[in-house]
Amino acid sequence: MHYFGVFIRSSAKNERLLDMQIKQSNQMLSVRGIRELNAANAHAVRDALCAAVVPGLQVIEVDLSELNFVDGCGLGALAALYKTASERDADANPIVRLINPQPAVLQVIELTRMHHLFEVVARADELVVTYNDASPVTLAPTPAADLSPAPTIAEVDGAVIRAVS
Repeated sequence: MHYFGVFIRSSAKNERLLDMQIKQSNQMLSVRGIRELNAANAHAVRDALCAAVVPGLQVIEVDLSELNFVDGCGLGALAALYKTASERDADANPIVRLINPQPAVLQVIELTRMHHLFEVVARADELVVTYNDASPVTLAPTPAADLSPAPTIAEVDGAVIRAVS
């Protein structure tokens, strides 16, 4: 298991531009703590994420729960991660999963149609949404007595929305 911490301050204003954690365990890379992903730090995020991608990864999870805003440069950093992961291990073609994006960030991902590149797992109150023909991920435990899958509420443009009890 490898841990990486990325911490960058702006020299002009001494502001924190980037403070994220990258953890590599077996064939999975986890990224969390991204609070900003815009023109101010997109290059640093892209470089840190792409440097952490090694051959043999099967899943790359990027937790976007702390991210409130993303611009085109930030989306470019995520696209670069996807491209780097695909190129470094073309045979395995690792899944790049975006976890818990805030509603505004999810909207930008959907409007730019980037949800077709990534597996997006979003939780809004009691709904689970997955994209990219992925199996729905249940974030709440299912009672032992009821093992049937949750009923599908809607299926829109590749997104499957299911109720979670």
